[in-house]
Amino acid sequence: MVVDGATDDTARVAAAAGAKIVRHSINLRYGRSLKSGILAGQRIDDINSGMRVFRRSQILPFFPIISAGFSFTTTSTLAYLLNDLSIRYLPIEYRAREGRSKVRHFRDSLRALQIILEAILRCNPIKAFILLVAPLVALSALLFPLAILSGSSLFFFIGRMLL
Repeated sequence: MVVDGATDDTARVAAAAGAKIVRHSINLRYGRSLKSGILAGQRIDDINSGMRVFRRSQILPFFPIISAGFSFTTTSTLAYLLNDLSIRYLPIEYRAREGRSKVRHFRDSLRALQIILEAILRCNPIKAFILLVAPLVALSALLFPLAILSGSSLFFFIGRMLL
């Protein structure tokens, strides 16, 4: 349940009944409340599971960015999540594989990483920028105090360049 800036007892009553509560300190309106309740921090249990059910009308706009091969499941899941479309996971029974797997862990992991990065760049490029810049900003934040403590202008210069 999303409590969107409310001050009444609804959240307390819902929590007592076992509901998970997401709180907004101020009223962020209807659409943002729905997003908080459905997509925020959504866990992807098995991005490569082949079981998919979706509306043709929803998936067709993503065809130019969705892989036509093994990574169809990865890219379609990411396209949905990055475009605020809802995903629901249902448990299914798995059985032991018959035959040998065609998955090559190192090669396929690198390919999956590439596909994830491409999907983020196409659907929400600011996230990719943040992922690339965050380590540089963190390192520069560590170098500035080191420059002050050591008196070294080199640490200050490198920290400034990273920032």
